[in-house]
Amino acid sequence: MWAAPKTEWKQTEFINIEDWQRIEDNTRWIADFYGLTLQYKTWEHTSWPTPNEVARIESNINALLKQTHSFQAKFDWNLLNDIENCLLIMHARVVELQLSVRRSGTFSAGQNLYIPIGGI
Repeated sequence: MWAAPKTEWKQTEFINIEDWQRIEDNTRWIADFYGLTLQYKTWEHTSWPTPNEVARIESNINALLKQTHSFQAKFDWNLLNDIENCLLIMHARVVELQLSVRRSGTFSAGQNLYIPIGGI
C-alpha cells in the first residue's frame, strides 16, 4: 500500500523504523506496477539499518529508475504516432469486414456492394 513520502527532511532529523518501512512499501508498490521482483524487508522495532540493508534499498531504487527511464525513453511522440496509425489501419479493416458481410436472402450479380456507414 502506498504511503505519502516525507519530502522535507531536515538535517537535524533522524529516520525511524516507520520511515524505513514506508520506503520499503513504496518501493514495492512501484516495483509491482512495473512487474519487477526486488528484495524487501519487513522492518521491526529491533531492526537495525546495516550498510548492506541501505545498499539493498539503493539497489532497489536504481532498478526502479532504470525500468522507468527505459520505458520513458521508448514512449515518445514517434511511438504514439505509430500506435495511432496502427489503430487507424485496424479500424479501417474492421469496417471493411463489417460492410462485406451479406445478410441472408440477399442476392449478388457480381457487383460491388456499397452500404453507407452508419446504417443498413
